[in-house]
Amino acid sequence: MEYSDDSDRSQAKGMRFQDRYANPPIASKVNLRMVFKALSVVNKNSIVIPAAGILFLLVLPLITLFFPIELRDSVHRIYTAHVIAEHLIEGIEDAPSKVERYFDFVYNNIFPDMGESPIDKGALNTLVRGIGWCDQQAFVLNELCSYQNIEAGRLDLLTRHSVSLILIDSSVRLN
Repeated sequence: MEYSDDSDRSQAKGMRFQDRYANPPIASKVNLRMVFKALSVVNKNSIVIPAAGILFLLVLPLITLFFPIELRDSVHRIYTAHVIAEHLIEGIEDAPSKVERYFDFVYNNIFPDMGESPIDKGALNTLVRGIGWCDQQAFVLNELCSYQNIEAGRLDLLTRHSVSLILIDSSVRLN
């Protein structure tokens, strides 16, 4: 039942609920006026900016396909390492436990190769291959710690061995 003005609405007051709302008005003049009035009050930028942001987030994966290969690989490496770092410490809050979990992961998944190993371009390559000497293991551990804002560095010893230095609670720990 469509209403053209307020007099038709007053007649509908005596109708039963089912009869009144079985066929609700699709677009009456009153409804359209209210919609246009509401739209004129809303700031256009308050709608456009979030809509553009959502559109950008939806289109971003497609846009990255057209980036240069070096940039694409760099973004992929950073994102993948960040996801691994987050996945390893799910549910852990304190920094020493996070570092211990990272250390166990590196110890159990990256092994020294007795043959010749290629020079790495980053921590993700070492993680994917699962092969790395002490300096590469230290680099991976430092990268994982950096994603949690835990300060870490590498110390090269005179014996040609490398270890990680990790700063936790104002004290340095060797791994």
